[in-house]
Amino acid sequence: MRLVLIALFCAAAIWILVAGFRNKKRISWLGIILMLIPAGGLTYFEYQWQQTQNKISLVVQDISGKKDTGFKCERLSFGFFDASADKRVIDSNDKVVELKYAECNTLLDWYKETDKSKPTEEQIVALHLFDQQVMRVSGQPNADLEECLAIKNYSAIAQKLGATPSQGDYMSLYYQQRIGASYSDPAKRPYC
Repeated sequence: MRLVLIALFCAAAIWILVAGFRNKKRISWLGIILMLIPAGGLTYFEYQWQQTQNKISLVVQDISGKKDTGFKCERLSFGFFDASADKRVIDSNDKVVELKYAECNTLLDWYKETDKSKPTEEQIVALHLFDQQVMRVSGQPNADLEECLAIKNYSAIAQKLGATPSQGDYMSLYYQQRIGASYSDPAKRPYC
């Protein structure tokens, strides 16, 4: 949606400029500026969005050991038309970790925070979903093994995304004890 708005604002600015030249009238520079200011702001936010995805893609490549893997967030506009049962992840292909819009924003909010010492439960779950999807693109054939490895690697992945070792351990332990309780007992993890 952001890209469409950028294109519309730029097209409106060009239309104002061309109409001024074509009619040999005074060009409305104020109209052009009023179109280019929001286009510039939206372009800045789009650039930040892409840069963050690229940085996290490097983490996915590092963890998976595959240079052709990456990270992608679902756009808000695509979420309106999604009727899938799983509302958290998108299994688009085996090379891209793609999270749904809400979970991705939650993960990015945590990733951008300078103080990662007080994550919310939603952020802990979003990081686990990211972790689980990284295990999927790494080539884990079994969903139970994928979950097990995600729990084992949780702290290390949190650290690769900027958490300290103690913060990563806290998030991992919190997930195991409060959210993924069935996997905290080794007897209930047959694939680990």
